[in-house]
Order: sequence, then structure tokens, then C-alpha cells
Amino acid sequence: MSRVARESRTQELEVRLEKADAALEEHQDRVAIMDEHLKNVQQELKYTQSRVRGTSMCAHTHAHTRARTDTQGYTHKLTCACVQCVVRVFYTG
Repeated sequence: MSRVARESRTQELEVRLEKADAALEEHQDRVAIMDEHLKNVQQELKYTQSRVRGTSMCAHTHAHTRARTDTQGYTHKLTCACVQCVVRVFYTG
């Protein structure tokens, strides 16, 4: 292979290497962004699950209370307590 052909081939390979490096860097940036997004989604999921657990426990408590209070005519108090619980669970952090 002649010297000119080798230089041409070397330049061609250097251009390909630069493009590959740029593509790799772009890919790594995307992976970092997606990793950060995944962390945020996991955090939101944990928060939502804790809210659901709190609401489920509250609903169970209210159902039990309702069974006891329906016979005593305290439905209005129970409704107010339910609303307060929902406000507490969903609107306080």
C-alpha cells in the first residue's frame, strides 16, 4: 500500500473515530438523563405508595368506625373526619 493510500485511510479512520466518540458521548448523556428520570419516577412511586397505604389504613379505620357509629347516629361526624383525613393524607407532606 502506498504512503498516500495509508494517509488517506488513516484520515478516514480518524474521522470515523471522531464520529464514534461523539455518538458515545451523546449516548452517555442520554443514559445519565434517563437514570436521573428513573430516580425521580422511583421517588414519586414511593411517595404515592405511602399515600395509598395511608389512605387504605384510614379507609379501614373509617369503615370500622362507621360500623360502630351508624347505630349511634354519628354519621355527620364520621363524614367530617373522613374529609379531614383525605385532606391530611393528600395535601400535607
